[in-house]
Amino acid sequence: MSQFCETCGEQVEPLHLYCSSCGAQAPMKTIVGSFAEPEYENPVYCCGCGKAAVKESAFCGWCGGDLYKKETAGTFFCPWCGGQAGAEAKICSSCGGSMDEWFAMKGAVAKELGYRGEFLLKEKMTGLTYHFRPGKGVTIGRAPDNDIPITCAWVSSRHGRIDGPKGFIEDLSSANGTYINRSPERIGKVPLHDVREFNVAGNFTFTLEKGPGLFAFRLTAILDEEESLKNGDRACFEALRNQYTILFEGDQALHIRKLDGHLTLSPDPAYDHYTIEVADGCYHYSDEKRGIRGVLLKKSRDNWPVNWVVKTGL
Repeated sequence: MSQFCETCGEQVEPLHLYCSSCGAQAPMKTIVGSFAEPEYENPVYCCGCGKAAVKESAFCGWCGGDLYKKETAGTFFCPWCGGQAGAEAKICSSCGGSMDEWFAMKGAVAKELGYRGEFLLKEKMTGLTYHFRPGKGVTIGRAPDNDIPITCAWVSSRHGRIDGPKGFIEDLSSANGTYINRSPERIGKVPLHDVREFNVAGNFTFTLEKGPGLFAFRLTAILDEEESLKNGDRACFEALRNQYTILFEGDQALHIRKLDGHLTLSPDPAYDHYTIEVADGCYHYSDEKRGIRGVLLKKSRDNWPVNWVVKTGL
């Protein structure tokens, strides 16, 4: 009889007390039958209790400890071989493994197990789409191969671009211009920190959420909708209204309000939020209401909230 973690949905070994993926307590169920302690090929060992774990684990299934966090207690077990060692040991006397090397591996392990790079997250309840693009810019234009295609005759094929890592927005010599902050003067290239909103071709207004190395923007207004619909694609405009594009740089977090999909860097305590964090180059999510904190989003299976649809490798 298989058990599954009630927090992240990963399968839990029958005898384990904790989920090896997220560290949450395993379901309290009676398992019928006899089970031997699992044996693993090339296991890792918990530094806190010395028990073996499968190589792809992030937490110990027996004590719930973080496999890549050094214990400060007097008893310490080598993560390479499971042999007991002193809490201050740098090298295991049994196998010669380097303790410092092990704990420095956490980022590399996260990159091997977890999602990183680009992905698209759709929130089924609100219909909102979040397009995560760490380290990359975004192009805007009428051509369908733009990151934000606006199929309207007023928008140039290659209209403009946003460079998140370098922090600027630029008009690409478009016919009808790009404007910022409701100014009638069309821009050439301006720093993003000066921009509260930008307008494409005098008609499509996007608002920005900004933080250190993070830019999220969403279509919030079509200034002359009746005329736009004569020259463009209504379905395209509706899709843009429901899409955030997000550029991440460095380790940080953002919060998605469950009520309406509002994106914020500072969560409002009056509402419940999902939290998306970037750490070790990978994505983690938290849901405080359900007791989920910093779960690595793994490549191996979908351990996402049930109301999210995720596509990767965009």
